[in-house]
Amino acid sequence: MTNSEYNLMKIAQIEQLSKEKFNVNLHVKSIIFDDIQTGKNSYTTIFRTDQHTMYALCESQDPLTLLDVQHIVKSMGIEPETYLPPHGEETYFMRHGHEAFLHAYPGRTLETDQERSYYRTLSPYSPALIQIAKISGEIRSYNTASPRWQKSDNFSYMRMKVQ
Repeated sequence: MTNSEYNLMKIAQIEQLSKEKFNVNLHVKSIIFDDIQTGKNSYTTIFRTDQHTMYALCESQDPLTLLDVQHIVKSMGIEPETYLPPHGEETYFMRHGHEAFLHAYPGRTLETDQERSYYRTLSPYSPALIQIAKISGEIRSYNTASPRWQKSDNFSYMRMKVQ
């Protein structure tokens, strides 16, 4: 399989996955970075849509939470714009966070903003689709041989907001 055939196959997979898992129709224009190692069993693909918007798709063989994905994105050198919820369900993270809170404190009914913010990060989130706001000069990947993050490539991007 040639690189061009692989890219076309990967683009089709991303477009299908974004529709099935996130209820979003993305028209992928190009793959910028493919299968960046972000953990022992996780990889991230960075791509651009025909709307000139950049996204990161994080996939893992292990279960991930929103907190895990936030750590991966930050460690890669990416500033997120939005973490797209599964199935386009706007309240997904808050609902799962509330359920986790009730599981930890079954007798309590009210939660503080700080508790709400923390427990939403425990929501299951794999695969994860992130709209990117900014990449400041470099992309980092996870080196499994010496467990740490290291520079993978030079790259800059800033999302322009049209009003």
